Amino acid sequence: MTRETCAQFAEAITTLQEIDVDDYRVTTLFDKYSRRLGCGHLIVEEELLTFYQEKASNTDEVVRQNLHHQGIANDLKPRIDVDGLTSETDERIVKDETTLPRAKLASNHALFAQLLQLVESSHGDEAEGIWDLLMNLQTNS
Repeated sequence: MTRETCAQFAEAITTLQEIDVDDYRVTTLFDKYSRRLGCGHLIVEEELLTFYQEKASNTDEVVRQNLHHQGIANDLKPRIDVDGLTSETDERIVKDETTLPRAKLASNHALFAQLLQLVESSHGDEAEGIWDLLMNLQTNS
């Protein structure tokens, strides 16, 4: 992160407006965390993670607020607005079923034949697990 992108990042995580490169949040972050790797010019991922690890151990509520402003819930998963959610707006729903693994497998006859050979050459629990996978692909496609 450069000082400019750090200022933009600080605006996004705090929802404050007009944070510039001379803002104390940016200068403090660079002074304390951009030493060994970024040499005062950049903050690299490892340094930013160190910052968050320290903050999380001392002021965990600040980290929660930062994540909240970025659309991340306390369980570190994206927050979902269930009130405004539809099948068209839910990014978790696959719109193109041909991208699903079962569709790719079904269209690749050679790969499917290899899986069947694997079942035939396997023994015990190993074969049963592969067969269960194949049966699940068949019933869900």
